[in-house]
Amino acid sequence: MFITRHSSFLALSVLLLLLISCEKDSDSLPKDAITLSTEKHLSPTKTSVLDLTVQWTGAGDEVVRFYVENQAEQDKTVKVNDGKAYVDDVYGSGAVQAYYPASIIAASGASDGGTQTPTVVIPSRYDSEYSGSRQVLALPMVAKGVVGDHKIEFKHLTAALRVVVGNNITGSALTLDSIVVSSSAYKLSGAMTLDFSASDFDVRKQEGSGSVSVRLSGVTIPSGGEETVQVPILPIGTGDLRIQIYAHRRGNLIGITGVPDVYTSEVYHYDDTKSLSSDLERNVMMTARIGLDISRTPSHTTPTIVDNSLFTINDSGVQVHFSKGNLKKNGSLWSFHDNQYSRSATQSDSERDLFPWSEVSNDWGSLIGTGWCNLEATEWEYIINTRIGTRFAKACVNGVNGLILFPDNYVQPTGIPLKNVNIVNKEDAQFFSDYNDFTSAQWTEMEAAGAIFLPAPYSPGGEGHYWSSNSSGDDKAKRLFFSLRELSATNPETQTNSCSIRLVKIAN
Repeated sequence: MFITRHSSFLALSVLLLLLISCEKDSDSLPKDAITLSTEKHLSPTKTSVLDLTVQWTGAGDEVVRFYVENQAEQDKTVKVNDGKAYVDDVYGSGAVQAYYPASIIAASGASDGGTQTPTVVIPSRYDSEYSGSRQVLALPMVAKGVVGDHKIEFKHLTAALRVVVGNNITGSALTLDSIVVSSSAYKLSGAMTLDFSASDFDVRKQEGSGSVSVRLSGVTIPSGGEETVQVPILPIGTGDLRIQIYAHRRGNLIGITGVPDVYTSEVYHYDDTKSLSSDLERNVMMTARIGLDISRTPSHTTPTIVDNSLFTINDSGVQVHFSKGNLKKNGSLWSFHDNQYSRSATQSDSERDLFPWSEVSNDWGSLIGTGWCNLEATEWEYIINTRIGTRFAKACVNGVNGLILFPDNYVQPTGIPLKNVNIVNKEDAQFFSDYNDFTSAQWTEMEAAGAIFLPAPYSPGGEGHYWSSNSSGDDKAKRLFFSLRELSATNPETQTNSCSIRLVKIAN
């Protein structure tokens, strides 16, 4: 469904209107066609939105019609002709109830005959895309009518929360990923029992969840700009709504289910509470304005996985993501360093990031989170030596010596020189900075493009030692080892010695 904007409100993306109103049947429509229309928006005083137009796209939109007298049911694909939405190939007669989208009517809806109290299910999550600056969103509606009238008017089941998101982060465009609305006192989604006995329909009861989310794609907000997203919620009365916004600074989203937890770089998470000044009823809209900026509290969260980069680790095409930093331990608590170039200054019970082989776990899920694992020695080897293209480079990043790993499809940011790619030994190099030397600002751009940095611990000469998951016998285990002039993915190390640990998650 595509929703166009009125010229006076360029920031508005969506209303809870899904069909163009049709004045009368057209001679160009099939003889047995039923035209579809919607009630007009109430335009309450709490919003100044006027004259927005809406239309069916006709592609893949389906309504289900339930014939009350003979208990028959049809799923029909919406068609569009001369600006009119309709369904054809009609059978049955008498009273009819209709539901859009077809999925909202409960499975029992067709089996309970001419009931005046059907049950519909309002989703707790909506998938929404943008096309030509228009939000594409299937919003729940119901209708009742008579087949002989050849016209059905749909009515909206939900209220509308219009969230206007402003980007006040100077110089940085934001990709908007998800908006989550929740309430501790009200149900915002779930099952609703409708009462069709009155001239209009009403909600007899509702059961469900106190949360609803809209998952977005294709929504970029330039610095200083704003975007408006429509969130459908059940009519809830008066009270407070919690509004959470998830966005990221740059790059492509890896995966998102409801609330996203995997991003390319920093995830900006904004948390506001808005009070409803008056009753929020069906077909009523309220507006919440939220300006995103770094100074807010909380300003942003650092995700567990910071890159959208994919590293192939074997001939079978298995790919992994790297964790956001090296593993560290405080007492008995395991966690990740916040930055890829961070290292522990001392190695003590208060904080350490070098570990003997005996602490390399076969079950990181119970210690650091589900899905984390060590690379095998052959997988380190594949990343370093087998893949084609830009694979690695030694470098000094923000004053820290280490090894940069580049993902399968890496593109170096414009204006940042990259030298000595895939070079193990640069004979005239006296320092890691002779290979490459990047500032923290330059690294931020490279990290956003997918680069991974393995820092060398505090040791003379800047050597890096990273455990693999393979024991090599004779009280030794294999590790990734690098120094100013060496690089080996399968180097054996005595198990009682301490090395760094960098975990990965399988991406496919």
